Amino acid sequence: MLAQAVHQNIDCQDWYDKGYKQSGVFFIYYERYKMKVWCKMYGAPYFVGMIEIQKRKDGSVNFNRTWNEYKVGFGDPATEYWLGNDNIHKLTYGRNMLLRIGADPFIGNSIYTIFENFFIENEANNYTIHTGTPHPNFDSYAVNGDWIFHDQKPFSTIDRDLNGFNCPFTYKCGWWFNYCFKMNFNGVYKFNEATTNRQGIIWTAFIGNEKSLKKSSLSITRMT
Repeated sequence: MLAQAVHQNIDCQDWYDKGYKQSGVFFIYYERYKMKVWCKMYGAPYFVGMIEIQKRKDGSVNFNRTWNEYKVGFGDPATEYWLGNDNIHKLTYGRNMLLRIGADPFIGNSIYTIFENFFIENEANNYTIHTGTPHPNFDSYAVNGDWIFHDQKPFSTIDRDLNGFNCPFTYKCGWWFNYCFKMNFNGVYKFNEATTNRQGIIWTAFIGNEKSLKKSSLSITRMT
């Protein structure tokens, strides 16, 4: 089911409030910009009606993309996708947004944490990330430091390396690299957890940097 807004500003939280309780692909609008997204409708109280801005689950989409491709977005919200840095900026800059960071390993239990006041800057400022701070109910999580490690870093891609250490070339993706990373959700998809040289979807503090994740997601919603 693909729902579409008939007025200007509506997001996943609004769709949930209107009675759409099943996660799925929706059209949302913000300041006259139309976006096709995956709305995550479960998991009260922290992430009902969340907009997924990144999703990996099956390796169906190549994340080794150019600056312009990451700018506008790519993939399919129903499977794997990147919403687009322009869209992520529009939805987060100057707003109080919660970010849910979620991951599933090939073996073992899934994990998530939540940050407050996440946003990224515009293209002129290289989509620099502001990771935000851990939500009070999640501030003791040891895994949080891996995300904070990337705070205030510019985005880099294979054709625009702003970190200067060939990270996009080495790890074949765009990301907010920092010599190069402790966490990288956009790396090459692996079909089992075994990997070497930090290749794959990596969350070091969760399962180490020689194991790749099966699934990852970054999702946002308005703070209430």
